[in-house]
Amino acid sequence: MPAPTPCFHCGLPVPAGSHFRAEVLGQTREMCCPGCQAVAEAIVAGGLEHYYSHRSENSANPQALPQALPDELALYDRSDVQRPFVQHEGELSETQLLIEGISCAACGWLIEKHLRGVPGVAEAHLNLSNHRL
Repeated sequence: MPAPTPCFHCGLPVPAGSHFRAEVLGQTREMCCPGCQAVAEAIVAGGLEHYYSHRSENSANPQALPQALPDELALYDRSDVQRPFVQHEGELSETQLLIEGISCAACGWLIEKHLRGVPGVAEAHLNLSNHRL
């Protein structure tokens, strides 16, 4: 029996009979789950597919993220919560975030490129040596 095909996004085995695929870098790529398919399609749709050319390791499987995470992170939109770690100068605001678990330069590139495309974000720089963004 041949070894299962690894998921193009996370590297986990693609289950037999899986129908999850995404067009990445001009080729149809096999995905293990709808989460990896959605993330890969979002990366491509955002014009960031060269992430896959630069990465040195597989991405995390997005199904590992807790479903409640977006609601928990919404707390940081509140000005009273931001006060201790966001500095304001005129119409600009600045903060420094700790990004744990990132060692891949391609992942850092993806984070920077994505954030620079978010309305209201002027700059984003990730230092992989100290994990500061």
